[in-house]
Amino acid sequence: MALFRRIDRLLPERHALANLLAIASTLTNALHWGVLTATAGIWPAMHVIEPYMVLAVVGLTMGGSMGLAIHPTIRVLFPVAIVSPLAVTLPFFFSPQRALVAALGVIFAIYVVMVSRMLLQDYWRLLTASALLKRRAYELGELSLTDSLTGLRNRLYFDRQYKTEWQRACRQGKPIALLMLDLDHFKALNDSHGHPFGDECLRAVAQLLALEIQRTGD
Repeated sequence: MALFRRIDRLLPERHALANLLAIASTLTNALHWGVLTATAGIWPAMHVIEPYMVLAVVGLTMGGSMGLAIHPTIRVLFPVAIVSPLAVTLPFFFSPQRALVAALGVIFAIYVVMVSRMLLQDYWRLLTASALLKRRAYELGELSLTDSLTGLRNRLYFDRQYKTEWQRACRQGKPIALLMLDLDHFKALNDSHGHPFGDECLRAVAQLLALEIQRTGD
């Protein structure tokens, strides 16, 4: 994933090309190890290191596929690129040992793809749950700072914002103003028309204030 982020930084406006380069470089690396392993089985001088190459490829396949499981393309092609050189050369340089290694390699590749698929599903499930939790936390934060009747900011928000604005005014050496509004005869309005009507009046006044006062610091 560090490779993907590095390429994205180099090509911030070409994400499709960056993704293609990341896929190509990763699969080239996998194919390189697959060719080395196949060569170790073909070239007599390298037979002595063939078991170690197989073990290295097994670890690389498992680690690479698990680490790249969140990429839907690489998680499938990565193990295929490693196993394919051995499978391609098997008919031309057949031996029972190489046939067994190739068969086990295919089984292992299928297993890795299935496991990486489960990891991919778990990743997106956790990512979705995390995004949902962040959204809920934001909504709860907004509710705690908003008056449920008028939709305007409440006393808690005022206390926080007043402190921020006071500190800004002190730093900049500018005055700060506090505006207080009072609705004339509001109690009489409630008594004569009822509290639901009074609530509607408060909402109407709040809407007018929201339209006129739109700056963050107001």
